[in-house]
Amino acid sequence: MKSTKLRKIGGSKGVILSKSILEEIDLGNAQEFEVKVINGTIVLSPFANPLDEFARFFENNPNFGAESMILEDSENEIDKEKYTW
Repeated sequence: MKSTKLRKIGGSKGVILSKSILEEIDLGNAQEFEVKVINGTIVLSPFANPLDEFARFFENNPNFGAESMILEDSENEIDKEKYTW
C-alpha cells in the first residue's frame, strides 16, 4: 500500500500522486477528473467529455463524413407543401 499526504494549496488542500501510482493506473492524457466519495472513500476517475467519443469515432472512421448522413429522397408531404427545394 502506498500513501501520500494532504498538502495545503492556497486556500484548498490537495494530494500529489507519485509517478509510481500514476504508472499503475490508465489515465491516458486526462487533465480533468471526476471526484466521488463512496462509503467514505475518495474515487478519482478521468472526466469523460462526450465530445471526445465523437472525435475518436471520426478519427477511426475517416469515410464516415457529413455526406454519408444525408438522407436521399427523405422528403415528406410537409416538405413538399412548405418548402421549395
